Amino acid sequence: MSSSSRLAVVSFPLLLATVAAPLAAQQQTLRASLRALTPVTAEWLTAPPGTPGAKASYPAGFTSHIDLSVVHGLNLAFFTLDLADDGTSWTLAAESGVLAGYNELVATHADLLLVLTAPVTTVLDLDVRVGHDGDQPSPYGFQVDVGNDGSFELTTDTTVCCGTVNRRVWSWNFADGALPLRLTGHNLTGASPQAFYLTVKATPWAAGTAPIGPDGGSIVDLTTLSSRYTTNYRLAALPPQLPGWTTTLRATGLGEWHAFVLSASDKVVPIVAPAPFTGSGLLLGQLDMLVLGATTSTTTVPSEWRLDVPPLPPGLELHLQHLSARLSAPWPFGLTDPIVLRT
Repeated sequence: MSSSSRLAVVSFPLLLATVAAPLAAQQQTLRASLRALTPVTAEWLTAPPGTPGAKASYPAGFTSHIDLSVVHGLNLAFFTLDLADDGTSWTLAAESGVLAGYNELVATHADLLLVLTAPVTTVLDLDVRVGHDGDQPSPYGFQVDVGNDGSFELTTDTTVCCGTVNRRVWSWNFADGALPLRLTGHNLTGASPQAFYLTVKATPWAAGTAPIGPDGGSIVDLTTLSSRYTTNYRLAALPPQLPGWTTTLRATGLGEWHAFVLSASDKVVPIVAPAPFTGSGLLLGQLDMLVLGATTSTTTVPSEWRLDVPPLPPGLELHLQHLSARLSAPWPFGLTDPIVLRT
């Protein structure tokens, strides 16, 4: 890289004042289709034979909205789902809830296939969260099979009680074809109320950006006496939130300390966090600048950060990464896989 491009990296904050054409938006068409593979049901399982309204069902087939409920005294079951496009992202949100009277059983069941398609030049940010509230948690509440290959990459948790969320962020390159996700949900109770939640948000990356290296990042866990939050360390270059700007970087991780790393070089070096921190990974070896972003999500501890990147002059190649660390036991330290931004 030329010395002038290197200077542009070092002078990143001064680019706010640079008069330059913004990076052109990618002409992307992200499409989503959702199909119920079997009928989606909400049911009072122990209802006397012939009880009217003991079961509600939505037929197998394509859909974007489901709203089922069964209510008989203390026996309640519901399942809702919406798939919507806001012009930038597709979001699927689903929820199931059950409550049973004494010696009764109620349940919901769903088996769905979400398929995302886009031009082969598109890179996708896939942000998936599953959670639950209640005293009868189960890994079967919601399960997510990315790629529909028979293995579930994300499931609901077994931690009892409230506010438990598992979040994972991945990227997908449509040069590898369409992205299918199989989503299953099973909620059964014979006692206290139990609810499960699922959110899938799919957003194309900004133009000129791409992930580098393996997809995923290590997983970090924040567990308390009554809840649990897990996420992976991941950096994505999303469409800019500010008109005319280049991109909005969004990082996931965990910790009171964090920084976005900018480098003119794509070289990485292995590191092991110094004591008392725990963690290791591959770090961009030439740290030209550390930049703080804004904390945009907190689960008792900061867990998401964003950085708006201003308009940049053409001809740059920047390599970016995010680091985060907790400043208390068990002292987790993590770093995302690097990404590249070309103007």
